[in-house]
Amino acid sequence: MDKNRVIRKILWVDDALDGGALDSEIDELTDQGFVVVQALNPDEAIRILNQYKDFVCIVIDVIMPFGNVFTFGDTQNGNLTGFALLKKFADINIPKVVYTNVLDESVQAYCAIKNIPYWEKEDFTSDAFVESIKNYLGITND
Repeated sequence: MDKNRVIRKILWVDDALDGGALDSEIDELTDQGFVVVQALNPDEAIRILNQYKDFVCIVIDVIMPFGNVFTFGDTQNGNLTGFALLKKFADINIPKVVYTNVLDESVQAYCAIKNIPYWEKEDFTSDAFVESIKNYLGITND
């Protein structure tokens, strides 16, 4: 391994990571030199962020189980778990991206105010997603 190579870690929070639905995006990110740390729920994401702070980006889905950190009401039965997590991570100085199948005006409005990209999964191929991540982070092809 090249000792001068920059390691770029992404924390991806999405329960769909478990079912393989995002394997092409993960594979493409890995091919482009990213290390993807996966969290299937907010509890895992918080545990990981409490332990490691060296992420270049956090990718968050909107709908997922609310875990133990949030309540049914906090997340509208999991329908806005990612939104609750996004707000919990507001003071963490790591760029965030919402990558979801959900069109929610309140989440979109929050993201617009905070300059957080809100991307719909259906609008992206895996390579377009990775290029968008790289553009958002200001990463040029090495």
